Amino acid sequence: MNNPSRNFRLFILGAALLLGTGFWGAARQVQAQAPSFNCGTATGIAANDCVALVALYDSTDGANWTDNSNWTNNTTPCAAAPNGWFGVSCTGTRVTGISLGDNGLNGSLPPQLSTLTQLKTLFLGQNSISGTIPPGLGSLTDLEILYLDRNSLEGEIPAQLGQLVNVAFFYLNGNMLGGLPPLELCDVVESGANAAFNISDNRLDISATDDACFATKDADWKERQTVPPVIKELDSSVPNEITLVWEPIPYTAVSGGYEVFVATTADGFGPNLDRRLGSKTVDRTTFTGLDGGQEYYFQVRSYSNAEPGVNANLVESEFTDPVSETPLALALVEFSAGAPGLSWLVWGAVLVALLLTPVAVAWWVRRRLDAP
Repeated sequence: MNNPSRNFRLFILGAALLLGTGFWGAARQVQAQAPSFNCGTATGIAANDCVALVALYDSTDGANWTDNSNWTNNTTPCAAAPNGWFGVSCTGTRVTGISLGDNGLNGSLPPQLSTLTQLKTLFLGQNSISGTIPPGLGSLTDLEILYLDRNSLEGEIPAQLGQLVNVAFFYLNGNMLGGLPPLELCDVVESGANAAFNISDNRLDISATDDACFATKDADWKERQTVPPVIKELDSSVPNEITLVWEPIPYTAVSGGYEVFVATTADGFGPNLDRRLGSKTVDRTTFTGLDGGQEYYFQVRSYSNAEPGVNANLVESEFTDPVSETPLALALVEFSAGAPGLSWLVWGAVLVALLLTPVAVAWWVRRRLDAP
């Protein structure tokens, strides 16, 4: 017999269990995300600066850095060596420098870095930092030195970095950055003997950028990008074949090549490549044994291998837009299914006829010459 009171109690119990599970799950998640250091205990440093340092430590696996001396182990991040946190320099209670180049940082850049408003040096090159560049770095208008080179950064260069008008050394080279370089960077790093600007060895779009803006900053940046090749031709003059021809990319300082993807519909490209060509000087490839009358679609991208001292990543360009072509069908004599093997007999007869034709012609010529 149905008991409404009992059912209501079961409902309340189930709801309580679900809410309890959610509460403890959320509590565990908050606990897992808790900072590794309580900045409330730190001395001699501005509170927000301390929070930013701890966020950098936590988001880049600070426990496994090559050198993390004193980080989160004492309460004086800004103290002079050997008592301060390794790589941190301060003026008074404000952080003015972070120098952790080639130090095993592995993770992403935290947005809290934007609170280091008196930072002059951010040296994080030659690590394994991934993810995107926080746009908030553009608010660090006192910054004079920015090294994010030779990491694994992706996405586009934030236009906000154009606000770094005091930067004299600006290094983003050797990553996997894409998109068009923002024109706002024209206001960054005036050319000169004591200045440097490098955005090479990425996958930046070179198709529609103001050359005059960047020419004096990084003259060969366009020639040092892993970009899609320009497809020039689809040749289907040979039956059941298509030859794909492209213009090789100019970036040959690092080894690499091209990857070709083939599909029978414009949106049918899968994740697996159909052909990999291990040279950047190759300008074509031929696909044979294709079905005559079937339209085939092609996409190509270039790739650059990891190169010590240049880029630690395998860098792949964007894909070309799909192009298509339909191969000619080879005209063959078709025979009915009711006479299996008949085609072999016919082709055999044709071969014999071709072989005997010269003999027959020679015999006929000789008979004519011997005739009275």
